[in-house]
Amino acid sequence: LLLLFELIYYNFSLSKIYGLLRRLHKYTLIISLIIFSTALSAQEMTRVKGKVFDASTGEAIPFAAVTFKDKNIGTTTDFSGNFYLESGFASNTIVISSLGYDRVEVKIVMGSNNYGLEIKLESNQILLEEVEIVSEKKKKKYRNKGNPAVMLIREVIQNRDSNRMSSLDSYSIDRYRKIGLDINNITQRFMNNPVFKTIPDIFNYVDTSEVNGKPFLPIYINESISTIYDQKDPSKHKELVLAEHSVGFEELIDGEGIASMMSVIYQEINIYDGSISFLSKDFVSPIANIAPSVYRYYILDTVMLGDVKTVELGFIPRNDAANAFKGKIWIAMDSTYAVKKAELGKMDKMNLNWVNTFLIELDFTKYEGLGMFLSESRSTIDFDLAAKGVGAGIYGKSTFIYKNLQVGVTLPDSVLKMEEGVTKIDGYDKKNDQYWKDERFLALSESEEQIKTMSDHIQSLPSFQTFYTIMKLFTIGYWDFGPVSLGPVSGLYEYNQIEGFRTRLGVRTTEKLSYHWEGKVYGAYGFGDKTWKYGGHLKYMWDREKLNFMQFSYRNDYQFPGKADFNLRGDNFLISFNRGAPDKMLDIEKYDLKFSWELGKDYQAIISTNTMVQKGLGSLYFIQDLNGEDVEIPQFSTFEFSLVQRYAPHQQYYQGDYYRTQITTKHPIYELSYTYGQSYDASMPFSYNKLNARIYKRNTMGILGYNDVFLEVEKTFGTGLPFLFLRMHTANQTYNFEEYGANMMNYLEFVSDQYAYLIFTHYFDGLLLNQIPLFKRLKWRSLFSARFLYGSVRKENDPDQSPNLVKFPTDIYGNTTTYTLSDKVYIEASVGIENIFNLIRVDLVKRFSYLDNPNIPSFQGIKGIGIRFRLRFNF
Repeated sequence: LLLLFELIYYNFSLSKIYGLLRRLHKYTLIISLIIFSTALSAQEMTRVKGKVFDASTGEAIPFAAVTFKDKNIGTTTDFSGNFYLESGFASNTIVISSLGYDRVEVKIVMGSNNYGLEIKLESNQILLEEVEIVSEKKKKKYRNKGNPAVMLIREVIQNRDSNRMSSLDSYSIDRYRKIGLDINNITQRFMNNPVFKTIPDIFNYVDTSEVNGKPFLPIYINESISTIYDQKDPSKHKELVLAEHSVGFEELIDGEGIASMMSVIYQEINIYDGSISFLSKDFVSPIANIAPSVYRYYILDTVMLGDVKTVELGFIPRNDAANAFKGKIWIAMDSTYAVKKAELGKMDKMNLNWVNTFLIELDFTKYEGLGMFLSESRSTIDFDLAAKGVGAGIYGKSTFIYKNLQVGVTLPDSVLKMEEGVTKIDGYDKKNDQYWKDERFLALSESEEQIKTMSDHIQSLPSFQTFYTIMKLFTIGYWDFGPVSLGPVSGLYEYNQIEGFRTRLGVRTTEKLSYHWEGKVYGAYGFGDKTWKYGGHLKYMWDREKLNFMQFSYRNDYQFPGKADFNLRGDNFLISFNRGAPDKMLDIEKYDLKFSWELGKDYQAIISTNTMVQKGLGSLYFIQDLNGEDVEIPQFSTFEFSLVQRYAPHQQYYQGDYYRTQITTKHPIYELSYTYGQSYDASMPFSYNKLNARIYKRNTMGILGYNDVFLEVEKTFGTGLPFLFLRMHTANQTYNFEEYGANMMNYLEFVSDQYAYLIFTHYFDGLLLNQIPLFKRLKWRSLFSARFLYGSVRKENDPDQSPNLVKFPTDIYGNTTTYTLSDKVYIEASVGIENIFNLIRVDLVKRFSYLDNPNIPSFQGIKGIGIRFRLRFNF
């Protein structure tokens, strides 16, 4: 929708749109938003930068409020008294205020840079009850030792566990959640565009943010009402969703997927957690065990909040680029040291992408004899998709309200039988408007009430339909024609040594044709080998939201042996740039029947069976030594049966139109598979059994960043097996960094019939580079990755040790190019920098073993060194 407004505003022709998007089809919609939003430059930015001092002592004043006069746009000074403020909606005066000082107004020049301001505040001699303010001529260095603010926060930390709601033996509570998307920076010039004359009342719903004063237009909301049950012993936590619905552009922008993604981005904030997950990052809570080493604290005031007397405490990170909040916390002045209220905000220099600012507000209610528990949580995020606030952006807002706490409840049998986690009752999405009017905990604003009317108006515009079709073509890759779609765009060009230039195009059905059935066919042609390839599938889905389906597929195509399992074909011009010119491929004809069930929320089972014929292409030949004579085998014909079991506790995912993407959480993912295979060629009889186990786990480490661990072990049982039916280890001969492949290994370089594979990647998330001024300004982030592969081939499957087996592949000169890992561990490691231009990751990769093998990659004449790249979108 934002892009539509931008395009209408500048009257882009379709040819110009195509020219721009043609080069961006591999990027996400968010990237497209950024590119187009930067074009909007109607608002001139006003920038103000300076420092606030005590007029008598010269001491810096932290937490002084600096705002544009008569605007809801402002900031606070850091612990050194510095501030920076910018907006396209400024006034010609800034107002500076701080508790205990006289208010000051300073004139500025709008639309300009007002830098170097030194503002002195005069003390008004106000003495605060129970707060002692000491000023000295000599500025004191901040210390934790003897600091009353730190002593107070240590009491909060010590009592933290007893103040959690989870400390109760059992309870139930009702929760209302509202998540919304808004377009912000709606300027007058934007609203005056003639195209909007057909819907003159659309901008009657523009509102003004209380966070930064920007005008915004609500376009989408998702609401839900749930009852949450929690029991300590035995441990149970269940959420029963009673009602949920979305209003706005849900049909065109995949509303359920938006709601699912937002539930991750705008998670419920628990300040009592040591690490707070927010915007896919882990922030150090201001009351975490390590908080006194991360934050500076200042006592600001004593305040009555309702009937609770509190101490108002300000806090700010010691490192202004760290994953930590700035803000205030109000602490009960009694023996509980409970949090009564909290405000958490973003530091201006925080190493965070796409976000201009955010504000989290937490309110707690006192329950006599029980404690102080969260009653309302509000989050507002200003996604700065344009350049420094110039042009339209996106607001994301969430509200959580909790009511009707019941303590000491016995969980009903119906609840105990529910799956752990979230369960939606029958008819949860069928509630009418009257139900929502009666049951929602918080009334909608006037502009939110009118979202449906406004979205219907916009979607009726022919220009919107044209724009949406084009955007879907270049971001998703398919052109919709109602019941069917044509694509993918990314398959139109590819190049490899065997096929030469290759092009591919396919057709698939959409939900508009059938909810339960999906069909897909494709054809590809290589101009080098002058051969057609083709394939397709027919799938029946019991439920599109779950992976419950039956699928029959057929494929007659080429692939590189040893290429990553999840990217065998690719069909992307980026994989056309290969190192070493790989010249070994497989010609595969495969029939596949697959059944998939999700048994419960976290468990999936897949049963599949296939028949496959594999032939060698290029310099890949299958040569068998029969009594000292080399005999070429034209092909292998096999049958396979496999069972895969996947357990992903507390999984979360993004549901798209045609696929479901796993969202990474802190919970491990386990996968166990069994495969039985046999040849049905009488001249080459063999059979095998394979057991494979995988585990993936993300570990968060607070300010130290986070790491991903992947471990895989496999053993193949069987004798006399051709190398194709051992494990051809995942390699990568492109310049794109492969997450799960060995980036310095050649295709089909190593095979094993038993192995263990470990990948460890640590993301420092700015921890190291934030200490270097230049890199801190660039917001680059460092990372480290290592791969360890240990395996072997048993004697009965090794052609170098046993006669009459299919030989390992060779080059055109007869030199062996495939090896076993019997001698030592294969090791490669990389150091990298990511977040270059917010998108690019660059790794310097080093291979440490098997450097004598032929065709080892090199860089600047150094063997085993390489540079790899990757596009990675993250916050």
